[in-house]
Amino acid sequence: MITVMKHRYLSIVLSLMIIALAFARLNIVKAEGELKTFYSKDDLAGIAMRIDATTETIPGGNMTVAIWVNCTATGVKVEQINMTIYGFIGDEEETSLATIDAMENRTLAFNSTSEYNHTLTVPDDVWGATYADLHLKYFIYSSGFEYDPSFSLTVVRNIYYEQLKEDFSDLNSSFIQLNSSYWQLDTNYSQLNASYSQLNNTFSELNGTYWQLNGSFSQLNSSYWEIKSTYEQLNQTYWGLRLNYTDLQGSLTDLDNTRRLAVVLGVTSVFFVVTTIYLVTRRPKESW
Repeated sequence: MITVMKHRYLSIVLSLMIIALAFARLNIVKAEGELKTFYSKDDLAGIAMRIDATTETIPGGNMTVAIWVNCTATGVKVEQINMTIYGFIGDEEETSLATIDAMENRTLAFNSTSEYNHTLTVPDDVWGATYADLHLKYFIYSSGFEYDPSFSLTVVRNIYYEQLKEDFSDLNSSFIQLNSSYWQLDTNYSQLNASYSQLNNTFSELNGTYWQLNGSFSQLNSSYWEIKSTYEQLNQTYWGLRLNYTDLQGSLTDLDNTRRLAVVLGVTSVFFVVTTIYLVTRRPKESW
């Protein structure tokens, strides 16, 4: 049961991560398609410039740079416009991402606008800020002009840090939940431990009562066997007395019979004596 719940939990987490990454990817693609002006200069002699680039991107993502050059005077000839873009490996070590040669030895018509677009792929180990060194060199007739400005460009999001931060947030939430569960379990454990102690005390009391009852049972059992022995002796005496009674009852019957015979014999003897006396007294006298 626990394994099934664990797999279900992992499936839910993976599904949520996939959905979150999908939304994040949509936001990143949208951000890569949005350009922001990072450099604009319209007070140069004979030229106005604007440089747009992707607002933000990610390691391994695309970065687009758009350069607009507007000619505001006659006799303008651009000798060179190039730009080198730099990033930072691990947000620490500077590295060149691309060098753009936008224009070289080109004469511009008055009030014309030239546009140059370049798309590069950011290395997987580069994130943080990027910047550009622009080199502009041109002439208006015989007068030469040269500018070398530096300016910040697209921000490369540190998605690895963001992912770690998100993972940390998830782990922290899980830790808080687990910590809450731990304290709940600790409370339950304390309650169960208290119940265990009470039950153990009750068991000890019942065990003591059991041994007392067992001792009483032993005494009662001993008394039972003594009483049973006495009963058997009394029963044996009873049957002996009963036999004696039967014998005595037989002797009493014989004695009663003897008494009756004696009475009959006595009565018969008295009757015989009386009869004899009567006969003697009633016999006529003989004369002599």
